[in-house]
Amino acid sequence: MKQYIHYFFKLKFYLGLADACRVLWAKEIAKSSLRVKGVNHEFFIRYDDFADNQIFNEVILRKAYAGLLHEKRTVRRILDLGANIGLASITFLSEYPDAEIVAVEPEMENFSLLLKNVAPYNERKERARCLRAGVWNKDGKLLLVDSQTGSHGYRVTEHGQGEQLRKDEVEVYSIRSLLRNAGWEGKMIDIVKVDIEGSEKELFEADTEWLEYVRCLVVETHDRFKPGSSKAVFAALSEHDYRLVVRGSNLIFYLK
Repeated sequence: MKQYIHYFFKLKFYLGLADACRVLWAKEIAKSSLRVKGVNHEFFIRYDDFADNQIFNEVILRKAYAGLLHEKRTVRRILDLGANIGLASITFLSEYPDAEIVAVEPEMENFSLLLKNVAPYNERKERARCLRAGVWNKDGKLLLVDSQTGSHGYRVTEHGQGEQLRKDEVEVYSIRSLLRNAGWEGKMIDIVKVDIEGSEKELFEADTEWLEYVRCLVVETHDRFKPGSSKAVFAALSEHDYRLVVRGSNLIFYLK
């Protein structure tokens, strides 16, 4: 009982009384879909999955990606790289009503829930395109590896690395290819969110011309998995003028 009371007051602090009651009922009792203010449609998480609950707390309660750009109607194109179950994607789609999003996630169970969560946003017109794949600095196929940190910890790696934790083999795409396939090549990308469990090191080490077209870049670096990840990000951005904001575990770069 104490844990429910503690969690209720945590929900109330972030969501207000009405949404706190709804979320507590849905998560702890009914095990049903969730609906909160600021997210336009109901969504789903796996209640017995620690990582899903952790991401819910970060993205929905603490609003990790809210308010990145203030001129809401000017936001047209968003890349969600490492989309997981889609909580960041649905908050973007809710906050920016004219935006379209390409969401990339390599792990199959996460990807299935991502599709389910973004489905309501595609009912009138296709606003969310989801791709089961990884992100790298060139196209190809890589291993999908379980880092054993939870369902949010899958990462892609080259053959010969982490074979003992191998889960699958997946397609990987460069950002250049993602933009071309979306019809966005040469167009301004308003938000690029990167949370790819260490693969940001390789992503930012080569083929970074796409940064010229980005307004807001949000990166979570994972030096604990891949030493040198942060260094690669800052090295790629050293050729650009930017304003940096640190919000929680995210580095937010506003490029000029």
